[in-house]
Amino acid sequence: MTFATYLARRVWWSAAAAISAILLAGAAAGFWYGPNRISLACIATAAAIGIALLGLRDWPSKPAGGARELGQPFDVWLITLGILLMVLLFAMAAGLRPALTFVQEHFEEFNRSFDTVLLMTPLFQLTVFALLAGGVLALLFLLVAGDQLFSRAVIALTLAHLGLLMCTFSVADVVHDVGLTLGSELPVVQQHDDVVAKSARNMAWGLAVYAIAIPVLVARNRSRPAVVPASPARAATPTGRPTEAPALEFAGSHHPFGGAFYSVRATYLAGLFGGIAHIDDLDTVKSFTARILPMRLRKSIRISSDSDQIEVLRIEAQQMVAISAPYDIFDPRSVELIGTVRHHMGGEWSIEDRDGREIGTVKRKDMSLGSATYEAYSGPHHVATFRSSNTPKAGAAVDFSRDAGHTLDRRVGIALALLVFLGDAGNG
Repeated sequence: MTFATYLARRVWWSAAAAISAILLAGAAAGFWYGPNRISLACIATAAAIGIALLGLRDWPSKPAGGARELGQPFDVWLITLGILLMVLLFAMAAGLRPALTFVQEHFEEFNRSFDTVLLMTPLFQLTVFALLAGGVLALLFLLVAGDQLFSRAVIALTLAHLGLLMCTFSVADVVHDVGLTLGSELPVVQQHDDVVAKSARNMAWGLAVYAIAIPVLVARNRSRPAVVPASPARAATPTGRPTEAPALEFAGSHHPFGGAFYSVRATYLAGLFGGIAHIDDLDTVKSFTARILPMRLRKSIRISSDSDQIEVLRIEAQQMVAISAPYDIFDPRSVELIGTVRHHMGGEWSIEDRDGREIGTVKRKDMSLGSATYEAYSGPHHVATFRSSNTPKAGAAVDFSRDAGHTLDRRVGIALALLVFLGDAGNG
């Protein structure tokens, strides 16, 4: 688990705990004064959230063969969803302005009389807003981290939003009746009712965001391609005893990257707007084009052969945050996970197999103005060298000559070289 994912989950579970606490408090208060709509609404909401989280604990399902989720066209919807969540925060703040104004104007006056009970509903609405706003911020954290918990969190927060809105109406009805019983003046009670209704109506618009989000998430989950299960990392011998796989052996051996020397050169690199780089096999005179897809929250790269335009390699970032960012490498024909490379501080990378075990490293050995040299290792063995340069034009040289036995899968080596080059070129 990356630090970004860990942080996002801590924020989410903190928000969920706070929402659960107010639901339990509302239920307890309702039963203290006798079972009423407050307690029923809070209990029903808590039960619905619990049932939803338990029922959806395997949604979205993880692809077979250890492969992680591939970037899909629906990523543009996730960008839209992130914008809508931020808009929701401002809309809720504007919608609760009447309640905040009512509390500010009447707090001193009501605090000295029985009319103080009329402050309960606006204060409850402000508390609900703070909790829901915390939940929305947690959703944004999960979205940025690319965590699969995001889908279930959207469902849970939708139910919480709806349930707390119903709790607000229940609290308002009880406060209205109690206020009249204690002798509050009718105009003041009517003002209270108008303020509560206006704030609640504005908060209800937030449900429209979730009404859009849920179908998008369901469609996105169903659109994920079927994955061919990967072969196990350990095979059984005729005697039944398992044998360890070679240190850097990856899935699939038939691929077009058979040479020992490659060059990488950029046509253009435009950050969020994508880019194009060319990869030349200097031994076999084959050439490939790497396209960095534009407008993606998580970097997505497609490498295709120039001779037949067939996609031969796919690289997908697991998260948006660059620190300790993992990149999955896929065979696009079988959609099989080949391996994962992970970027660390100080220009270092680690290589993992499909099961997440670290089996290789890349270290930066030399760095000067406009150029850098990296060496890839399998244990103590030096298997590849990457040299990148930004002068006079961005490019890189890749050398696998030390690895005549192809200990390092060339596809992983090419992906690493490309990612290192993009990072040094300022596009990582």
